[in-house]
Amino acid sequence: MSGSVTLLNIAGAVALLLWAARMVRTGVDRAHGARLRQFLEHAAATRLGAAGSGMVLAVGLQGSTAVALLVTGALTSGLMTAPVGLSILLGADLGSALVVRILSLDLSLLVPVLLVAGVTTFLTGERRSVRQAGRIVIGIALMLLALRLLGEASQPLKESRLLPLVIDFLREDPITAFLLAALLTWLMHSGVAAVLLLASLCAADIVPIGLALVLLLGINLGSGIIATLLTRTLEPPASTVPVANFVLRAALAVAGVIALRWIDADAIFSGTSPAAVVVGAHIAVNAAVVVVGLPLVGPVIRLIETLRPAAGQSDREGESSDINQTTSLDPRNMLQPKQAITGALREILRMSDTVTIMLQEAFEAFSDGDRKTIEQIAGLDDEVDQLHANIKRYLTEVGRHDLSEEEKQRCNELMWFCIRLEQIGDITVKNLLPLAEKKRARKLAFSKHGWHELRDLHARVADNLQLALNVLASADVSSARALTEEKRNVRQLEQASLNRHMERLRKGTVKSIESSEIHLDMIRDLLQINSLLTSVAYPILERRGASRDSGASGAPSAA
Repeated sequence: MSGSVTLLNIAGAVALLLWAARMVRTGVDRAHGARLRQFLEHAAATRLGAAGSGMVLAVGLQGSTAVALLVTGALTSGLMTAPVGLSILLGADLGSALVVRILSLDLSLLVPVLLVAGVTTFLTGERRSVRQAGRIVIGIALMLLALRLLGEASQPLKESRLLPLVIDFLREDPITAFLLAALLTWLMHSGVAAVLLLASLCAADIVPIGLALVLLLGINLGSGIIATLLTRTLEPPASTVPVANFVLRAALAVAGVIALRWIDADAIFSGTSPAAVVVGAHIAVNAAVVVVGLPLVGPVIRLIETLRPAAGQSDREGESSDINQTTSLDPRNMLQPKQAITGALREILRMSDTVTIMLQEAFEAFSDGDRKTIEQIAGLDDEVDQLHANIKRYLTEVGRHDLSEEEKQRCNELMWFCIRLEQIGDITVKNLLPLAEKKRARKLAFSKHGWHELRDLHARVADNLQLALNVLASADVSSARALTEEKRNVRQLEQASLNRHMERLRKGTVKSIESSEIHLDMIRDLLQINSLLTSVAYPILERRGASRDSGASGAPSAA
């Protein structure tokens, strides 16, 4: 087999591994995203407890980067302090190492079992949470399959004549090996996948243990870079915590590389499985980061604050208030527009969490909601209305002060998104919940295909709510464009569902005929919610001169 074909097979196996990990994360987030955010909000007050919470989340989300994004969202919302957030990230790094250990076990016999169970669950499940459970199981199966393919694809490298020269060069130049591993990990955007690839190469006796340990330390450095770059545009302390995590990881990684210069690892681990050494060392490195890092959480954050004054000021404000504060709208910040706008954004993110729960639970009410559940969901609308009134009043007061054009525009964007969230809450309570009650009272049922269509449309709209929040917080042009594309995608889903629904009516499907009014009204309401969400993208695209004719037409103004 030629070298190019071998590399292509390895690349394909790595791509499948990354995609499978993404499937697991997506399934967990869609099924339990709101609950995960609530779990983070109530993370243990002690640093050790917070680290334990991060470790559990990383195992569930198949990596630490997803946890880092959740943490930065909570920090932006003012729902936790920087020391707690950093403690969670340290635990998440260890949890990510445990994921590698679990996946490195020989579980190949489970692949067909998991595939059958996952596909069956996904295709036959009526509830969204059940279907997402199927997605998670399929993702795990594909990860195990990708690892088997990776091991098989690596075998021909043993016969390569060029590879020994590359290995010898890297052994003589550990700094280059260290930095190369960090770069490749960042390009892959997955520390788990990078370690598993290294373990596969070691299992095939391609990479010696001494070099593998240097590469492993580089992978740990690269893992810290991923979250740091993904959150670089956020306001402190959301951008401060990933930097602090990276500093701790980098310090230990560099110390490890220096120590390996004086250790003959190949001799020490002679006769030991190279892959087992890599996996064990990965756990040991991340455990060491937790042990060393937890006591240094405060000093490291203060160091980053010193180097980044804006971060220090923002973080001290966060620590001065209770983690369970009732509002981020501090009247003392009225004369400091930047801080006032940041506080308003935090409160809007808090408001969006409530709307997300309302939207999810309201949809579940169509399948198994009783009268009590419906009343509880309706009660959340009072919270949304109160938050809406507080945020509008606060931003109006801020707007009466001297603001730059950019600050005025930002206030307008936040104001309009706050209004849209309140409108989504109203649609949920005044439209969707009465439909659920009508379905329950009349003992109606959707057809199997009709329910699948509604569930898929709702899932798409729920995902767009999170995307809209990302666009609002980051003002990222690529995310804004993706959100405008989603308007077209949801329209296509709507049209396809309507066509299939009309076909079922023509065929005389009893359940479709009986539930037709509710089915069509649900589609209308979900479409209206999605339009409210996608409108947040247009002002950002117009401001950056990046709007598209097809997407910007009819877009509401930011002011």
